[in-house]
Amino acid sequence: SKASLETLGEFSREIDHYATPMAGENTEKLAAPEGGGAVSLSISKVFRIDLSEGKAKLTLENPLRSTQSVIFRLCVRNKIIMQSGIISPGYRIETGDLLNDVRLSKGEYDGKLIVFCIDSSGGGQANVRTEFGVRVVVEE
Repeated sequence: SKASLETLGEFSREIDHYATPMAGENTEKLAAPEGGGAVSLSISKVFRIDLSEGKAKLTLENPLRSTQSVIFRLCVRNKIIMQSGIISPGYRIETGDLLNDVRLSKGEYDGKLIVFCIDSSGGGQANVRTEFGVRVVVEE
């Protein structure tokens, strides 16, 4: 299925190639209902876009306490401009690749970060979706 702002659609089962382990993590898992999951995230409020490099600079952390992996999608003006690979509990990313067709001018934008929680035990389906308002600063 095709990705939209509302649904994840088909996605790579690959771990995000920018994902690095988080140090000094609390290993106690969050409480979750049977058959459910719990996620604790740390997200930067400002995402810097470098058009010349085709990269987004950010901080997205999925602490080890989380019971599910996540995929992040960054949107500006209702268009997807970046999507992470899978970020497992205990991992973070600070860089993301922009999609090839990103057309933005230098400046500041109101963006939307959509988070899809992936049920690692149930075939990897996206079972929860949430979103956050973020600031997107585009640099040339």
